[in-house]
Amino acid sequence: MRRAAAVLTLTLAAASLTACTSEPAPTGVTVSWADATRKFVKVTWSESDSQPNKVTVVGVAAAPPDVVEYVRAEQPNQILIRATDFPLNGNFQVAVSVGSTSGGITSKPGLSPMFDTDGPVEPVLASVHNPGGNVVQVEWRPGAVTEDYTPGDPLDVKTPSTSFVPLVVGAGRLEARQLTGAGRATRQVIRNVRPPYRFTVRAVNEWGTTYGASVVADTTTTTAAIPTRSVYSLTTPIRGRVTRHRLVCRDGRCAAESVPGTGLPVVLQARSDASHPWIPAGTTRTGAGGTFYIPAKSPGVRQYRVIAQNWDGSPWVAFGSASTAGTTASRVRVWARFSKYQLTYGQHAIASVVVWPRVNTTALLQRWNGRGWIGVKNVAVHNGIGLYTFSAVLRGPFGYRFVVPAVQYDGRTVLGWETESFVLVTR
Repeated sequence: MRRAAAVLTLTLAAASLTACTSEPAPTGVTVSWADATRKFVKVTWSESDSQPNKVTVVGVAAAPPDVVEYVRAEQPNQILIRATDFPLNGNFQVAVSVGSTSGGITSKPGLSPMFDTDGPVEPVLASVHNPGGNVVQVEWRPGAVTEDYTPGDPLDVKTPSTSFVPLVVGAGRLEARQLTGAGRATRQVIRNVRPPYRFTVRAVNEWGTTYGASVVADTTTTTAAIPTRSVYSLTTPIRGRVTRHRLVCRDGRCAAESVPGTGLPVVLQARSDASHPWIPAGTTRTGAGGTFYIPAKSPGVRQYRVIAQNWDGSPWVAFGSASTAGTTASRVRVWARFSKYQLTYGQHAIASVVVWPRVNTTALLQRWNGRGWIGVKNVAVHNGIGLYTFSAVLRGPFGYRFVVPAVQYDGRTVLGWETESFVLVTR
């Protein structure tokens, strides 16, 4: 019985194979675009008489799409296949056989000419520029086209068919928002988009889409440690940090995350007071971790702030920020001495004081009496130098100092200061 069943199975298989090739294959299988929108591929074929047909797609060195269509005998010899059903960047043929779901396949397939489904080439970012404010100009170019292995195939488009759609993603739900300007243009001006955000270009042709020319737009925050005191003409060290805030998307949501603002240009600005405009007082770039150091001159009482400037450098944009302003009060530099430090009673010595900046003012010579400083003499200072001829009438060692008041120099206030004490010994 088992042998008889095997013979019967072989017989049925042979009959099936014979049936598979008993009908003539469809001829004149053609593919073309259904209309100018190029959303559907139209497949047509010819037969000697009305037959049911099976339509499939054959991949040529490529995985075929899962496309199977059955056409009844009374229907026209044509079907439409959605263009997006074909995998991108492959080579294919449409196969049409005689057959149905109930009767099986009864002919060899007729094949269309081979055609490709070359999708759009990824756009390449050409430049990113921030002309000022929160405006960003992005330019891109189409990527290099790969070799066409089916030149002149029935679905080739003679004119360029790729269009570009500018997109932006901002904070909140992960959702790309289309900007105005879709088409053949390769330049986009981004306005009125709140940073941080991510920009990209979607390239579209008849076969599908691809993405490229991406730009990351960050915001920044700037902090600065501005000393409250300094000395005239010496360096005031101003240190701080710039932090970038970049849009990061996870689990369907996008939010800003802090990253170091390394390599960004920063400008130190200064002014005498709120009634004056800010002017540049130093520049540098942030180093590792976004830190910066700017040595500032100390010309007097001055307000400082640090500006992280807008920065663009493909594929990044960083929008600038300003630190909180701080006031640095610079004091005068003063030196004092006696021409002689040991005298006999009644001798004379010259007490001198040097003031920087070189101003005209009055310095007070003081003496320590064991309990506090007492005034000795107001000494005129001319062009930064004051001299007083001193008579030694107090025996013993006594400490002296000069006290210089606040002065005005070059339109700024320079705070006053006192010299270190210097000792005169009278025998």
